[in-house]
Amino acid sequence: MARLGAWRADLTAGVRSWTWSPELHRVLGTDSAMRPAGEAEYLALVHPFDRPKVMAAHRRALAGLTAACEWRAMSPDGRERRIWTELRPQNEDGGVRALHAVCQDVTERHAAEERIRYLAEHDGLTGLANRAVLREGLGKALAHGGRRRGPSAPLAVLCIDIDGFKLVNDLHGHAVADAILVEFARRMRRLVRRSDIIARLGGDEFAIVQMAADQPSGAEQLAARLQEAMAKPFGGAGAEAASLSASIGVALSDIDAAGADTLLAAAGTALQRAQDAGGNSVVLYHPIMEREARESRALEADLAQAVSRGEMSLAYQPLVDVATGGVLGFEALMRWRHPERGMVPPDRFIGLAEANGSIGPLGEWALEQACASAARWSSPLFVAVNVSPVQVQRGASFASMVERVLARTGMPPARLELEVTEGVLIREAEAALDALRRVRALGVRIALDDFGTGYSSLATLQAFPFDKIKVDRRFVAGLGGGSAQDTTIVRAVLGLARGLGVPVVAEGVETPEQLAALRAERCAEAQGWFFGRPEPLPAGLVTPGA
Repeated sequence: MARLGAWRADLTAGVRSWTWSPELHRVLGTDSAMRPAGEAEYLALVHPFDRPKVMAAHRRALAGLTAACEWRAMSPDGRERRIWTELRPQNEDGGVRALHAVCQDVTERHAAEERIRYLAEHDGLTGLANRAVLREGLGKALAHGGRRRGPSAPLAVLCIDIDGFKLVNDLHGHAVADAILVEFARRMRRLVRRSDIIARLGGDEFAIVQMAADQPSGAEQLAARLQEAMAKPFGGAGAEAASLSASIGVALSDIDAAGADTLLAAAGTALQRAQDAGGNSVVLYHPIMEREARESRALEADLAQAVSRGEMSLAYQPLVDVATGGVLGFEALMRWRHPERGMVPPDRFIGLAEANGSIGPLGEWALEQACASAARWSSPLFVAVNVSPVQVQRGASFASMVERVLARTGMPPARLELEVTEGVLIREAEAALDALRRVRALGVRIALDDFGTGYSSLATLQAFPFDKIKVDRRFVAGLGGGSAQDTTIVRAVLGLARGLGVPVVAEGVETPEQLAALRAERCAEAQGWFFGRPEPLPAGLVTPGA
């Protein structure tokens, strides 16, 4: 069980007489009937590359010292074994009388150690190197000349992320998603050279260190091949011949003081920029991106304290009856006045809040402020509040939050409208639909905002019975100005809505001509600068109650 064997060499008048134990034959994979079994037969089993260290151990033992070594045995049965040998001399009368050796087969232990080392250095799913190996290899490459500056800088780091991979995982399951990762790793291996390093950083993110290529052309060509490889169907993975795309960030080693961590971070920054641009694109890092990233992080830190510092407020824009021009309600819009930056655009801080998860408390604050204000109005006008898809996708917890706000503020549910975009049903659709149904059951109306700008407008209408449809301003812009295409689109939306029994709101009305065109098409409601810009309070139109 211990896989141990032994041999003894008697040294008499310079002649070595070897004796093998029966167990040694089993350890070395030799025939116990082999005769003679001596030094020549023993050394013949030693791998040629290992004979020098075996002979060195023997010389040390012959000098009267204990010696040990590990070597590879080329056994007659064709199997390579790892053998650990310890030699002890038998000293007598000032000389070595005999050598005693114990040999142990450590092949399995060695294989287990190799396996542990492999797992410590490689991704278990794809077999690619992991982040630690990539970082170490990148550091060595930079230390050996990868810092050369100029257009021919020899080293580039590419960070690759599969666009929309979470949706693939949700639709097809983990098994299919894993199969796609394995297949993409196989495709990437075929595109890189032996000198390059390719690694999986985690999830659906990969990285490649491209060595000794003319840059940036080398990285750009590799990125193009990677995108082409990603675009090929993954039908063999069981994902219904799914075609995917990839976002790629590239950083070159000509960055000032570029260490491994700096270069990886730069490629990650470029990758984020590619993803922010909508995916399926390649972005080369520029130092200005890092400054912008630092500014974004600083803005994120400030946003976390904006409410407590009193920097957030609501502005109200009227929604009017197209036929009469009377005010029906107001849309409450968040505004952030930064003490140093001034007014921060909503499309910037809302997206930041959605990305870092702070949209939940921020959205609840906005809803409570709007409801508390509207509950005190002397006129029973409605208030519309935008809610993020990230909020709604939290399901029952979102519905409970709306119910709590209504209870705290005393706002009648029938006077509250929540506006959602089509993106609400892209992810966590079941949870989102459950939340919308629960909120609607409270008596709150649900409006579909920016209709026509998503990829599945009709499917969204089919999934949930919205109380109102808001036509995006881009379609209203051409009304009354001779744009037959915009007129046709608005007319089609109005006809669809009438068939569903749902009123339509036209956004972005700025001219009398646009209003006249909407009246001609019998649009129900409208909002835009023609009726009033967003103001801190609906001054002159409604009066807050006592």
